[in-house]
Amino acid sequence: MKIGDKVRALHEDIEGVVTKFLPNDLVEVEIEDGFEIPVHKGELVIVSASEAEYFEQEVQEIKASKPRIVDKIQKGLFLVFDPFHGEKLVKLNVYNSSSQDISLIGYENDAVSFKHSISGVIEPNSFLEGSVFSLETFNDWPNLVFQFTYLPKNADAMPISKVREFKLKASVFFKSKSEQTPLNRPGWCMQIDQGDISVNAQAIEESLNQTNTEEKFTSVKVKSIIDLHAEALGLELGLNNEEYITEQIKVFESSLDQAIVAGLNEITFIHGVGNGKLQFEVQKKLSKHPNVSTFVDAQKDKFGFGATKAILK
Repeated sequence: MKIGDKVRALHEDIEGVVTKFLPNDLVEVEIEDGFEIPVHKGELVIVSASEAEYFEQEVQEIKASKPRIVDKIQKGLFLVFDPFHGEKLVKLNVYNSSSQDISLIGYENDAVSFKHSISGVIEPNSFLEGSVFSLETFNDWPNLVFQFTYLPKNADAMPISKVREFKLKASVFFKSKSEQTPLNRPGWCMQIDQGDISVNAQAIEESLNQTNTEEKFTSVKVKSIIDLHAEALGLELGLNNEEYITEQIKVFESSLDQAIVAGLNEITFIHGVGNGKLQFEVQKKLSKHPNVSTFVDAQKDKFGFGATKAILK
C-alpha cells in the first residue's frame, strides 16, 4: 500500500485515496468532499484493477476552482508532473499548448511566505521546468500559486493577467495520472487556465503596494475558546437545523481566521454532541484548512464530549 492507492474499508462504508501514513499503523484516507479520516491499516484493502474503473466513476466531480484533469490534450496551460529519479519524486512542469506566448510566474505558498518556484515566457508547444516534490510528503505540499498572461501579437487592450491558487488534493492529483501527458511521457497532468478565478494584475499590484501609514488599528482580543451553541451566539428562535448550522459555521470560520491572524497556537470550538452534524462540519473544514496542523477532542473533563481543539501552524 502506498500514497495514491485507492482503498476501501472492510467493515465500514469508506472508500478513498491514501494520503498519509500515521503512527500506530493508521492510514489517512481522503474520502469524497476532500474529507480526510484516519483508518487502521488492517481495515483497508486496495481497490483491485477490475474495480478501479467503477471506482473512478464514483469519485465526486471536480469543481471549477480545482485544476481540471485532462482527458486529451487541448489548447491551454497545463501542470505536468514528471516522475523524477524513481517513483518517489516528481518534477513540476508548466506546458503551453496554445497558439500564443504565455508569461508565467509561480510561487509555493506555505501559509507563512511565498517561495518563487517557476517563471518565464512559455512559447507555444513548449514548457518551463519548476520545483521537485516528494510523493511521500504529498499531504504537506504547499499551495501552488500561478499568475499568467496570454500575450497575443496584436490586441485592442492591455492583456489581463489571471491568478490561480489551489491546494492539490489526493483525489484530484492521483486521478490525473496519464500514460501520455502533453510532454509525450507518463505523468500527472491538469489544466489550470479554465474557470472564472481571475483578477486584474494591476489591482493586485496596487493592493500589495498600499502603505498602512494612514490606517488606524483597534486592538481586539481574540478568543481561544468559542462556544458555537445557538443560545451562546444569540441566534434567533425558530430557525430550522440547516439555518442554525449555517450561522454557526459562519462564526466558526470567522473565529478561526481571527485566531490565525492573531498568531494563536490553538483554538477550541464547543459544538456539543447533538446529532453530530455541526461537529462533522467543523472537523471537515479543519481537516482541509491549510493553516491547521491537526485537531483533537478537547479536554473531556472541561468541555465534555462536545468540543474540538484545533492546533494551528
